[in-house]
Amino acid sequence: LYNKSNIPKRPENLKKYYNLLNSIVAGCRLLQKNKCKFIVMPCNTAHYWHDDLQKKISIPILSMPKEVFLHTKKSCKKNSKIGILSTEGYENFVIKCETAKDGFKKRLVKFKEMGKRVVGYGATSKSTTITNYCGINADLIDCIYDTTPLKHGKFSPGTHIPIVPHEEFKDNYPDYALLFGYNHSREIFAKEKEFEEKGGKWIIYVPEIRVLG
Repeated sequence: LYNKSNIPKRPENLKKYYNLLNSIVAGCRLLQKNKCKFIVMPCNTAHYWHDDLQKKISIPILSMPKEVFLHTKKSCKKNSKIGILSTEGYENFVIKCETAKDGFKKRLVKFKEMGKRVVGYGATSKSTTITNYCGINADLIDCIYDTTPLKHGKFSPGTHIPIVPHEEFKDNYPDYALLFGYNHSREIFAKEKEFEEKGGKWIIYVPEIRVLG
């Protein structure tokens, strides 16, 4: 068991993503050094860093939300009623998620009504989650630019947004680029300086919806 009481509180430190990530990585490496076969994170908030943690740690890190989903999918029939036992904190979290979802989609709709061109940047697993949850499809986002050749010519799962080569991003800069790979924002912003210089703006949705540029 690794527990470090002086790690900064996660919800209040999402803006300091990398500082907090490094704190959690140190704990994971200690568990790995002690010959653990895998790591379980019982704290739901910590799963925000799951993907980046797994890239830095060689032993498996179980994603509890994913395990719950897989168990439910396997054990429950389609259209089954599922009870959720939660605390007031989680209920408030759901309300905040629903409010943010509605505001996010309304903003994209407004950009389209203004005649602005909006695209996605990075066909990540995160992009699949957010587009399906918010009901964002090819009517709101023209395409998603990605560097992975295997994804080119395909479509985002569930929302059917075309995935095109990253090289084409510079050929026709959009008005707005929705940054799906937000955990790599520093590297991406440094790489795509010309986009902002030519008037392009980034849409960020973590930890809150913002327009940069």
